[in-house]
Amino acid sequence: MNKPKKALLATLAVLVLGGGGTVAYAATSYQPLLFSVGDQVVRTDDWAVLRPIVMNGMPNYTPAEEMDMLDQRSKEELVLAQAKRIGVTADESLVEKQLEQLGTTPEAQAEAAKQTGLTIDQIKNNYRRAMTSFQLKTQVTKDVTVTEPEIRQYYEDNKTTLFYAPEFRSIYYLRAKSDDILLKNVMQNVSKEDFPTLVSQYNSEEKSRVGAWHELVGIDHLASHTTANVAKEVYKTGLHQVVGPIEEGEWTFWFMVNEITEPKQFTFEESRQKILQILTNEKTTALYRSYLDQHKDELNYYVDPENLKRKPFEAFWTDLPQNIRLLFS
Repeated sequence: MNKPKKALLATLAVLVLGGGGTVAYAATSYQPLLFSVGDQVVRTDDWAVLRPIVMNGMPNYTPAEEMDMLDQRSKEELVLAQAKRIGVTADESLVEKQLEQLGTTPEAQAEAAKQTGLTIDQIKNNYRRAMTSFQLKTQVTKDVTVTEPEIRQYYEDNKTTLFYAPEFRSIYYLRAKSDDILLKNVMQNVSKEDFPTLVSQYNSEEKSRVGAWHELVGIDHLASHTTANVAKEVYKTGLHQVVGPIEEGEWTFWFMVNEITEPKQFTFEESRQKILQILTNEKTTALYRSYLDQHKDELNYYVDPENLKRKPFEAFWTDLPQNIRLLFS
């Protein structure tokens, strides 16, 4: 009998015995169920072994990030279980070829693997998992098509947003406290040639001064770094004019526009390939998600990241319906 079945029988045996034994087992010995798919059942003790592999490269992850990764891992296992069910596998020659990216010799590969914190076998398994998933998605979505009317409609629906580039401007600006008399004196009659140097020279957090360069930004972005009024002034001003002082509450601003791009409406032909990629991706994603959803029940898919936080006693009762379902599946 495999480990999952033994654990499930132990759970039900405790229920049959009842009384204080149930409470004691649920409070001290029960391993909360995190996810199940196919013939795989992952509980908290299994996750303790998997976690260093799944969370590799995330040394300071948060509880929320761990829950997200657990959910993601369960979906990966769903994909792999369905792939196994219909005979989709990775090409082992491609797995070995991908491994060569780590180095051309076993010694070089071992050293590269050491740097990642994973073993060669774990890395190969990760490659194998990714390639199997890709193969399944390719097989399921190979017939996805996008029609010319769909492309045209998407362009018309998004013409003035996604396919329109507004005017952008690059500027130098200085911001200082309104009572910064020293800087105000320096800025009197400053030339356009000297302004960029002063922006850099007088950038001082200690003195509550900000000197900055913003390259090709829109009016909303600029307003978020200055004020709405300053941004409007920037967009009314021509090239290479030092403007200021502009008084805005406790702050004083100076700026100079250094570059202006004209707004552009992209044509349908200029946008067609991008739209084709967007719609193909949307259709592919929707079809693949629907395909996996259709097979969740067949594969006994279940996930409960909240069990990472629950006490064993609470999880015992939460998991009971799924444990019974697994036992008789």
